[in-house]
Amino acid sequence: MKKEVMALALALAVAGGMIGTALGQDNLQGTPTASASDTQTVADINFLPGNRIDVSPSNGNVDLTLQSGLESVVDDEAMSIDFVFGSLSGSISAEIVDARRGGTSRSLEQLLDLLSDDDGSGDVDGMQLFLCEDVASFSDGNCQALMADDFSAVQSVQVLDAGDVVLGDASPLLGFDGSDNYRKEGGPAQSLKLGAKTIGNGPSEAFDDLAIDLVFTITGSN
Repeated sequence: MKKEVMALALALAVAGGMIGTALGQDNLQGTPTASASDTQTVADINFLPGNRIDVSPSNGNVDLTLQSGLESVVDDEAMSIDFVFGSLSGSISAEIVDARRGGTSRSLEQLLDLLSDDDGSGDVDGMQLFLCEDVASFSDGNCQALMADDFSAVQSVQVLDAGDVVLGDASPLLGFDGSDNYRKEGGPAQSLKLGAKTIGNGPSEAFDDLAIDLVFTITGSN
């Protein structure tokens, strides 16, 4: 008879919703019923249409070699740019922000000194770096300089616009209407290449261990 009473008590605990208490869940509130409900407030629900961008090599590594005597060169490897604009006033720009030689950090001033050769005569030689469209050969029409041709400073390249940006006389490198990427993933990606042009006789020093960091910035109000 004692075993039957214990079995009945356990059955009543399960049927009445008390199994939680039996397992140590002593924080449950209210009287056990056949059905129950509780409310949870989610305080922070946000819509973020903001700008997103991802740049990666299309295949392999991005590198560049300009041989002495060549007027210009464009990298064989392209950079793929995948992006979403948060507004139709958005734009993408690119700029060199850091450099390393042999793994050692170099300032932008040191980078420009390495790429140039100023003998004091007023004529500056050097290797000027560019961003180019995804083309096989260099031309001024499909490339924009990442630095001044006197190697006095690096400069930003306007890559593309979302559609409603007015830049006056300035035109983006890619004549592409970015509105297809407006608040929508899966829009068409774009491709760019690194290019270089010889100024005068080129740099005074040979090098094969230079690396630069190009930052692509997407801006525009949400």
